[in-house]
Amino acid sequence: LERLAAHLPAAPEQMGQNGAELLGRERWDLFLLVFGAAHRGGHYLWDLSQVDAGALPPDRRRRLEAAVAGVYRAADQALARVLARAPSDARVLVFAVHGMGPNTAWADRCADILSRIQSGGAGAPPKRGLLYAIKRRLPWPLVRAVTTRLPASVQAKLVTLWSGRMFDWRTTRAFPLPMDHAGYIRVNLRGREPEGIVEPGPEYTALCDELAEGFGSFRDLATGRPIVRRVHRLAELAPEAAPARDRLPDLVIEWSDVSPIRSPGIASARYGELRWSPADRLPSGRAGNHRPQGWFIASGPGIARGTVTGHHIRDLVPTACRWLGANLGDALRGRPITGLG
Repeated sequence: LERLAAHLPAAPEQMGQNGAELLGRERWDLFLLVFGAAHRGGHYLWDLSQVDAGALPPDRRRRLEAAVAGVYRAADQALARVLARAPSDARVLVFAVHGMGPNTAWADRCADILSRIQSGGAGAPPKRGLLYAIKRRLPWPLVRAVTTRLPASVQAKLVTLWSGRMFDWRTTRAFPLPMDHAGYIRVNLRGREPEGIVEPGPEYTALCDELAEGFGSFRDLATGRPIVRRVHRLAELAPEAAPARDRLPDLVIEWSDVSPIRSPGIASARYGELRWSPADRLPSGRAGNHRPQGWFIASGPGIARGTVTGHHIRDLVPTACRWLGANLGDALRGRPITGLG
């Protein structure tokens, strides 16, 4: 975390330098710049919930507590540098597509919950592939020390190899996909997956019903509140004709606002309890995570003072299209944001 806190502010500084130089070379119709350090900093530096209380002396702890604000200040300074090179008649839209806050996602525990549901509450782990089982038995610090020193191309091949051997696909009906905030569950569907065993039709539907009901049945032991707000099905995510639809998860788990941090565990009337030691940290180490509300600030010709609410992320692109004079008709679901020129 200290290494991350030291390095992250340099990223928006570099982006600001590059952006200002590019912006000054010619007159742009559309200039889009992304400050990704704020995202990474928000995940890992939001608070020190993932650090043992006595692990750091007070001075080092105070520096880490101030780290995420330092990343945000660096992004502000870089943005100022870019805007100083923008034409006086430019419309400017600064936005975050989502907010950041304390981690309330159970993504770190999603695989354990799925395993408990598929075992019918018996707690028996799914059968793993040999390579994946070996990797799981190696100390995580050792794995990280080795893999971070490998070229990116080699790392990508290892991920593919481990993922392909993660389960015994002859007995695995559903499996978790890599996830960030929401939980992503994929059915091992015959005809779609290389070694699919679940038949399309009634068997697929029944399994999705079972999994959705199972996830929804778990409650936090500390508060008694459900950890899942809603389970979304593939049919809700995209129409059948959508491109690459077969690559989407079959279920998306939308978590409630109950935090997994310091939770003693969860319980289901049907599937029993899953407990963790109060000293356990989240495997991802993420103290912060995404929030459903984003924000924007806009200024320039035709943009009046005031506050605008009630819009959706999908309204950002139609707004930019209107500024560019591009009429896409009904090709976009969103609508230009009210009052922005």
